[in-house]
Amino acid sequence: MTEFAVRRDAANARHAFGFDVMGPILAECCHVLSIHFDAVGHDRTSRVLYCARGGLVIRRALDVFRERIGRPGLDGADLMVSRLAASRLGLLACAQHVAPLLALEFEGRSCAAAASVLSGKDLPDHGEWAQPYTLERLLRLMSADARGREAHDAMAWQAALLHEHIASRCGGARTLHIVDTGVFGSIGHCLALGLPDRAVHAVLLFRANYKRRAGLSLPAAVGLVCEENDYSPWKPRSVSRLYWPFVEAFFEPELPSVRTYDRAADGEVTSNLQQANWQSRLSPQCDAMRAGAFDYLATLDPASVPSIEARATRAWRALRKRIVYPTRDDLALLGVARRGVDFGFDDVVDFGDAVSAASVALSSRFARARESIWPEGEIRRLFPVTAGLWLPLLEAGRFVAASGRAALTLAPARERAIRRCRRLPLS
Repeated sequence: MTEFAVRRDAANARHAFGFDVMGPILAECCHVLSIHFDAVGHDRTSRVLYCARGGLVIRRALDVFRERIGRPGLDGADLMVSRLAASRLGLLACAQHVAPLLALEFEGRSCAAAASVLSGKDLPDHGEWAQPYTLERLLRLMSADARGREAHDAMAWQAALLHEHIASRCGGARTLHIVDTGVFGSIGHCLALGLPDRAVHAVLLFRANYKRRAGLSLPAAVGLVCEENDYSPWKPRSVSRLYWPFVEAFFEPELPSVRTYDRAADGEVTSNLQQANWQSRLSPQCDAMRAGAFDYLATLDPASVPSIEARATRAWRALRKRIVYPTRDDLALLGVARRGVDFGFDDVVDFGDAVSAASVALSSRFARARESIWPEGEIRRLFPVTAGLWLPLLEAGRFVAASGRAALTLAPARERAIRRCRRLPLS
């Protein structure tokens, strides 16, 4: 088989999977968003903003969905923002409320590294700047000398440009609905701090407190498709927690994360994401799997609406099976290519590497699987013969853990029910 034929077959497989599995899932995402905004209402006093990068695709999918089911379009706009960009606004407005988030993002990094991404300026990673990041130390260094003050001013300027960009998108609207894929809600939290004159409501498709082990509480938001902190085998939508990079990659176009803003010749604030022909990169046809999902949306009509949830549930179960018990073909289909960890750093995550299973010691293979962004896929790759044994054992362990969490959750409710019954008068 020629290289062209291999690429063609891979593209066909991605398109088919996009249509059959990701299509019903995307339809559900659009459906719950449509219901949400029809319920909360939207008029001149409110504005729906779709966060780069995933929100840019969500907005276009929602437009197709509402047209297909016969609903009027939603008045919204693209918002060029990221966790890094929003954190500047929050930091300048209320440092103590952003401090826990920044502590997690900058863990193990120096003050120079933190100042560089916040300001967009290169800071010398030596002397006091090379000390481990703490917010107190960073703010002191940013006011200690001319170099630090220059970095602080650059950070403030970037925050001011974001503020101006938001104003250009929402005009006089006092209520902003910030739409994003998920999951923690940092962007909405930071924007709410930095925009005290507006009511900011974060609307996420998926919401989870994956940072709770660092002692962080979930910011205010709604999660419309799934609000599970952990994966539970009997909740198919919670498989999004098991392999989030795949879900995220499906929604995000091949465009850089927003890091900096500048002013164009016409005076408009633009971001580094808005490179030449950036809007053409949002076309579903740029990704075969996404194209398949959009082709599925095109098959919908008003009569399809009652079955959207049931079809999505079947699709989530199919996705769960492929993630939990992947075959060799699934590795190529679902494996996520190199993706930046965001927040201004060049660190990347990837599924798999060029190392063959035979060249890796047994203990090292288990360690690689545990550290992988897709442990199940890594087990299939590194244990091609015995994966059929290890994968069910891994899932059994998660089932036990999920059952324990469920029991702990139900116990207080059971006790409250017993106490209520004891207070009921005898007949």
